[in-house]
Amino acid sequence: MTAITRRRALGLSAATAAGALLPAAWSGRGAAAGRLENLVLWGPPAGPSIALAHLVRHGESRRQVGDLSFKVWRTPDQMRAGFVSGDIRISGIPSYVGANLYNKGLPVRMVNIMTWGVLYLLSADDGVSTLADIAGRTVTMPFRNDMPDLVFRYITAKAG
Repeated sequence: MTAITRRRALGLSAATAAGALLPAAWSGRGAAAGRLENLVLWGPPAGPSIALAHLVRHGESRRQVGDLSFKVWRTPDQMRAGFVSGDIRISGIPSYVGANLYNKGLPVRMVNIMTWGVLYLLSADDGVSTLADIAGRTVTMPFRNDMPDLVFRYITAKAG
């Protein structure tokens, strides 16, 4: 058995995403003869988007989509507005966002879970190994007042 390299794992992730995402794009939205003219895959400015970008650049999805591209949404508000307006048809998003949009009546469907959480605390200081070690320090957090900021605040509040 050969070891799986990062490149191979990325390719497998992209293939999995393609298998799950591309059929959802059709759903009666202008697909002629089983082929879409264009499709934009959207993703967050985070690790899971690497698989989507790889799919666009190296995937075999050109058989199903003429012009396939990838764009990054910069804020959760931009992403939510894109779904509400219809500008975003397919995107990698946190699962809770999809559930919230669905519960608010938007016709969204989850087709794949690509990762199981990307909430990590990173430090260049070897002395940081617990939440208590960051007490009184400045922490940089993306998406203030949204995930993961709310989860981080909750966890640190529980930890005192």
